[in-house]
Order: sequence, then structure tokens, then C-alpha cells
Amino acid sequence: MTTIDRIETMILDIPTIRGHVLSMATMRSQSAVLVRIKFSDGSDGIGEGTTIGGLTYGAESPESIQSAIDTFIAPALIGRDGDDVNGAYQLMEKLVRGNRIAKAAVEIALWDGLGKRLGVPVSQLFGGAVHRKMPVAWTLASGNSDTDIAEALEMIEARRHNIFKLKIGKRAVRDDVAHVARSRVLWVSPPAFALTSIRPGRFRTPAGAQGAARGRLRTGRATSRGPLSHGDG
Repeated sequence: MTTIDRIETMILDIPTIRGHVLSMATMRSQSAVLVRIKFSDGSDGIGEGTTIGGLTYGAESPESIQSAIDTFIAPALIGRDGDDVNGAYQLMEKLVRGNRIAKAAVEIALWDGLGKRLGVPVSQLFGGAVHRKMPVAWTLASGNSDTDIAEALEMIEARRHNIFKLKIGKRAVRDDVAHVARSRVLWVSPPAFALTSIRPGRFRTPAGAQGAARGRLRTGRATSRGPLSHGDG
């Protein structure tokens, strides 16, 4: 039986190409927690857990993810069957409440290790890959309309991205709607397509979120992401 010998974590602080303006902070680096599980047969597995904005954005931060793994998860998994991924996950669920990103990072590393030992991609363990490639959205979050538009046009010209997400929520609703309206240049003609994203809880009340949604409807884009805070129903 191949057992779990050691679980290591590391926080990487990766600089961003520009300030990433959120409603509650401006990010100038992205922190990711890397998890490496070493097994008794010499194999290893790599996982990752990340969030943005620290605890002002969500219930977990890079520091809390690392602490949950090092303090609670790793000691419980050391010595267990490395191939029993589901058993390990069930134990994590039993011993650790919440901390979904921390548990996911460990689970990813367990699956990665199992795939390596079997000599197959992890996707094969779930019946095979459904997609070989997929488009990825680029987030426009400089806080300035002209800068966002120029950045998007540069990505289109370089054929890197043609789907964009606009980060809004820091300014007044009226100013945010105007920012989205100015960005219409990105979707008035293919191949570009723009989405708008609202930070959960930014507008605080259902009425505030509805007002923002109506404004964005007039701009021609109405995609929302979590416009209400937790507990608003």
C-alpha cells in the first residue's frame, strides 16, 4: 500500500501586471497556496488553492488555507492509503468545517499523485476529458475605462483573449454603469464579447442590485455574478 508520507504547503506571492482594482482593495500580487504531497513509493502530487483580497473578499485567505492544511488536515492524513482519495476527502469533511479551498487543494494533490502512479491524466480517472481546450476570460480591472479598453484591444490584436470581464463595484452605481457603457466598443463588433461582474454584497441591498442591473441592461450587457450579499435570500 502506498501511504501519505508528508504534506507540504507554500504561499507564492505572484506580482500582477498592473493594479487589480476590487471594490474593497487594489491587488498588486496574487497569492497562491501550493500543496505537495509526498507518498511512500517516492511519487508526489501537486495541488493549489487560491483566493483574492484576503478575508475582506471571502471566508478564506492564503494564510488561513495554509494554516488549515498544516494544523488540521495534514496530521489527520499522514499514514493513510494514498490511493484512497475519497476516503481522505470524507475524513477532511468530518474533521474540518468549511475551509473548502484548503480541502480542495489537498484533494487536487491526492488525485494528481494517483494519476502519476497509474501513468494516466487525472481526467482519465473521471472517464476522460470532456474538452481539450476552452476559451478563458480576461479580467479588466485597472479602474480606468480608457486603460481597460486599450488593454482589451491589445489582447484581441494578439489573439490571446476575446472574452472580457469588467470589474465594477468600487464607484457609485451611476459611474459603474457609465464605465460599462464606455466599454461597449468591445462588443459592438465581433470577435470581442464583454461580461460585467459585480462583487457579492457590493450594493448591500436588493434594491441597489436591481438598480445596477437595470443600468447595465441599458448598456446591452446584463450578466451578473453574485449581486447580493450572503443572507439577502
